[in-house]
Amino acid sequence: MPVRSRRIDASRCGVASFLYHPWFCRVVCRLGRSRARQLAGWVDEVAVHGATVLDVGSGLGQVAHELRGRGHRVLTLDPRYPPIEGGPHLWGSAGSLPLADASFDVVLFCFVLHHMPAGYHLAVLREARRVARRQVVLLEDTFASNYELRRTMFFDSLLNLEFARHPHANRASGGWLDLLRDAGLGPHLHWERKVTAFGVFPMRQALVLGTVP
Repeated sequence: MPVRSRRIDASRCGVASFLYHPWFCRVVCRLGRSRARQLAGWVDEVAVHGATVLDVGSGLGQVAHELRGRGHRVLTLDPRYPPIEGGPHLWGSAGSLPLADASFDVVLFCFVLHHMPAGYHLAVLREARRVARRQVVLLEDTFASNYELRRTMFFDSLLNLEFARHPHANRASGGWLDLLRDAGLGPHLHWERKVTAFGVFPMRQALVLGTVP
């Protein structure tokens, strides 16, 4: 891994300072620990042991922290948030990854892409395909009906405290598979299931893989 851990200035996060106050971060970590552990377990199902993982749009880095605990080597990348759990980190954009071709076993998007406008998805996945050696892994909220889509949009806004300018660029699982195919990857739906996020919010979610040819 070419990037070293370093102390990060929270003022670069682009969020209100109180949202990155140490006590607030501790609360977020405590509330999200079991969820992060669950998500890391899902990624662990499909990643080779000891994989190098690029976690794109890593947020506070909780999933990356759990993946490291499972033996994976993880680099987080986010344009706004530094990882409060520590570890190697890059400031950067998903559309232009400052990394060499085929430099990571897995490029991971953990509930990230639906927060970007849909018009960016294909370019972002093509860039991920360039950096990935083995696979691109998507964890995403999906839907099987218009009602499920509306419910997902509502709960997603509530969970992320994003009520304005959220693109809600959700796709059904078939839409993600088509997109991975268009990006030059071999698409595979590992699973799609109904889950209860944080023990409260009913969602339909999918683990979708794009294998590098």
